[in-house]
Amino acid sequence: TEGQCPVERDHVDETGDGGRTWHLMRTVGFAPTPISMVIPSAKGWATSSTSVLRTIDGGLNWSQVLPAPSPVNGIDFISFETGFGWGTIADPSSLLATSNGGHTWRQISAIGSELLGVDFTDSVHGWALVITGETGGGTAEVLTTADGGLRWVAAGPLPKNAAVSLANLPVGPSVLQALSSVQARIVVPSQPSVLSLPCAASGPNLLLGTSDRGRSWTV
Repeated sequence: TEGQCPVERDHVDETGDGGRTWHLMRTVGFAPTPISMVIPSAKGWATSSTSVLRTIDGGLNWSQVLPAPSPVNGIDFISFETGFGWGTIADPSSLLATSNGGHTWRQISAIGSELLGVDFTDSVHGWALVITGETGGGTAEVLTTADGGLRWVAAGPLPKNAAVSLANLPVGPSVLQALSSVQARIVVPSQPSVLSLPCAASGPNLLLGTSDRGRSWTV
C-alpha cells in the first residue's frame, strides 16, 4: 500500500528480515489483479479470476498455468507439489487439489455453498469458510474436514453479526487461518470491502478464535 488508503491492488512487496524493511517485488504483470498469492521460497503461485500463475524466481517472473479445471478464487499449498484451490468459473463451490505444483488439478468435492476461504494444515485436515444463502443476504459458516476435503462437517455457529459481515465480503485475501486441526482464527473486517482491510479509517477489525475444532468461537 501507499499510505493507509487506498490499496494499490497491483503492488507486491517482500521482506527478508521479519518485516523490518520491505522491497518492491512487482507492480505490473498481474491483470486481472491477483486474488491469492503464496510464495514460501523462490517457488510460488498466484491466482487471478481466470488463471493460475507460477514463479520459480521469487516473483520476478511468472508463467501462466491454464489447466482445466482451474481454481480462480484462491489457493493453499502445503508443499511445493501439493496444494488445494477453490472456486472455478463454472462452480464457486468446487474444491480442487493438485499433486504436481499446479500443472493439473482434480476436483475433490463441491460443497454446495460458495467458498470464501480454505486453509489446510496437512494433506487431510482443513478448514473452509463458506457463504450460505443468497449473496448480500446470507451468512458465513465454517466447515472442517479430516479426509482431505472429501467430506465436510459444519462447525459451531459464528457470532451473528460476524457471520453476516463475512458473507458480504467480495472475493479477495482469505480471512481464515488454520493453526492446527483444532485451532483456527478468522478476521472479520469492520467494513465488507477488500479496500477497507488495511485502511486505518475504516475502524477496528474483529478477530475470532477457536480451539475446539470450531464448536465454539470467542473474540
